Amino acid sequence: MFIRAQVISRGAGRSIISAAAYRHRTRMMDEQVGASFNYRGGASDLVHEELALPDCVPNWLHEAIDGLSVAG
Repeated sequence: MFIRAQVISRGAGRSIISAAAYRHRTRMMDEQVGASFNYRGGASDLVHEELALPDCVPNWLHEAIDGLSVAG
C-alpha cells in the first residue's frame, strides 16, 4: 500500500475541494467560496476510489455514506 499525505493551504491559493474533485474525477462545489470545480473529463482514468473511515466514527455516519461514491 502506498499513501502520500499533502498539505493543501487556502492561504497559498489552493483549494481542498478542487484537489478532491481532481483526484476523484468529478464535479464538486466549494460552498465556502461559491466556486465549482469540474474534472469529470478524466473519469475514464480513475481506476479506484475509496473512503476509509476510522473505527470511532458513529454508526449514523457509516449508514449515511453507505453505497455512495467519494464524490457523493
